[in-house]
This record gives sequence, C-alpha cells and structure tokens, in this order.
Amino acid sequence: MKAFFIIAVITVLAYWFWRGIMKFMGMFSDHAEEIFYDDGRLLSQSEERKSAQP
Repeated sequence: MKAFFIIAVITVLAYWFWRGIMKFMGMFSDHAEEIFYDDGRLLSQSEERKSAQP
C-alpha cells in the first residue's frame, strides 16, 4: 500500500511538472500552448460553456 501511495504521488508531481513545462513553453510557442490546452478536462469545460450559450 505504501508503494502504491508513492507511485501515486510521483504520478501527480510528474503531471503538474509536465503541465508547468507546457504552460511555460506556451509563453514562447503557440504550438506548445495548444498542446497544453488540449487537455481532456479543459476541453470538456470549454465544450460545456459552448453548449450552455444559446
């Protein structure tokens, strides 16, 4: 159980580290910013906003 917890923490840290890199690169490159925003959660939220508007 301890090993699973350690793997979960490493996975979360790696995810946020990758997101941070993509956001930082987004300041210099539009392509990197597109990759950063091409996130399932952000994409679904933007779709919900579109459907909510008349």
